[in-house]
Amino acid sequence: SIVGDNVACSPFPVDFQYDQQSGIEYTWRWADGDLDSVYVAGSTITSETVRHIFTNLSTSSTRTFKVELETRI
Repeated sequence: SIVGDNVACSPFPVDFQYDQQSGIEYTWRWADGDLDSVYVAGSTITSETVRHIFTNLSTSSTRTFKVELETRI
């Protein structure tokens, strides 16, 4: 889930909250040109938060980003 606002001016920090499980590989696909974030969780954490900063270089148009989270055992 998204914690806080999901619309704002650039640069826009967004906090994503999820239940992290130890030993699971997580891949966050930001779809904004930044590299994916990939890691294996070392511990189980309920309501873990990941922050990503989205940037819109245009001053005359809005952008929408489709973020994906993939998990792998």
